[in-house]
Amino acid sequence: MQNEFLLHPGGSAASFVLLLQPTRVPLRWYPPEYFKNNYYSFKGDVWAFGIVLWEMQTFGTLPYPNLETSEEVVFHICMGHKNTNPEGCRAEM
Repeated sequence: MQNEFLLHPGGSAASFVLLLQPTRVPLRWYPPEYFKNNYYSFKGDVWAFGIVLWEMQTFGTLPYPNLETSEEVVFHICMGHKNTNPEGCRAEM
């Protein structure tokens, strides 16, 4: 079974992994760069960590709860939109 989560391999922040084959991925955790350029860099790890923090704040709610399909999620992210603010989260967060 192939691991669907691709972790940053280390090295410098400028290094990245080029994805050559279509791979099943957890779309709700992937950054815009993956959908636009088909690569995943250190910045993508930071994006995914932000989604995990959002999940923790919402006690495990699925990210982008107002979007039902994968296509909606990808379109939403590529248009520059972000996840909803967690209920009860302070504005400065």
